Amino acid sequence: APAIFFDGLFQKSCLDLFLMGFFIFFLTGWLSTPRARAGAAIGATLGLLVLARENALIFFPAVLGWLLIDRRAAPRVRASTAVLFVLGLLIVLAPVALRNWALEGELHLTTSQFGPNFYYGNNPGADGTYRPLLANRGDVRYERDDAIRLAEDAVGRKLTPGEVSKYWTGQALEFIRTEPLQWLVLEARKLALSLNAMEVVDAEDISAYAEWSWPLRGLRHVLHFGILAPLAVFGLILTWRESSRPWPIALFAVVYLGSLLLFHVFARYRYPLVPFLVPFAAA
Repeated sequence: APAIFFDGLFQKSCLDLFLMGFFIFFLTGWLSTPRARAGAAIGATLGLLVLARENALIFFPAVLGWLLIDRRAAPRVRASTAVLFVLGLLIVLAPVALRNWALEGELHLTTSQFGPNFYYGNNPGADGTYRPLLANRGDVRYERDDAIRLAEDAVGRKLTPGEVSKYWTGQALEFIRTEPLQWLVLEARKLALSLNAMEVVDAEDISAYAEWSWPLRGLRHVLHFGILAPLAVFGLILTWRESSRPWPIALFAVVYLGSLLLFHVFARYRYPLVPFLVPFAAA
């Protein structure tokens, strides 16, 4: 049901599954037949995915490390693949970084919103979902301005976008440092939200659309994360000893899940987990 829902929306979520599918396609191709040139395709696809879903940047260290240590290929092939992977990523992200440098004088690969997004999911009042910095201001028109104004009021001077991000990152880390038990409970709640049958509402609500769509109305009660997640875990257990191939895909699923726990949970944020889970659930 979420696949039908998100593909029908005019927002970047409709690109997430498409790009994640290609990303996994190139990864599994390298698993089957390690070839150096696949690194460029993996890197470029990841770059496009990062532009649509910024938390996908968490894949970079995981994939790079995997390419360098995977014994399926000779050391020379692994090194060449890793170099081409980095180049493919930079080819896509470098123009964006240069544009940001030209406009703001700061080098950001995508946006400078890491700090506020990190704080949304890690603060004393966080519940695992999105909660705006100011009540009744949870609109894209206000988010950035509120983050800048509140940070500048706290510091007492004008701040660059990078400094605003650094301020909110510091506030989130301070909460984690001073309230570790509360933060761990919060992380457990995020994990439950990430694997729960319920779709956490953002700007668009799948249940509202389901009132006018019989495929959504029927499928949302039959095929959802409450079915997919446990089947995927069971499938992973069944296939674990059959081949060494599944474990990198399982690893990257855990890596992406970790990016959800790092920030906050929305239905559209966890949606890219689907292509990782479906093969194991099918098994």
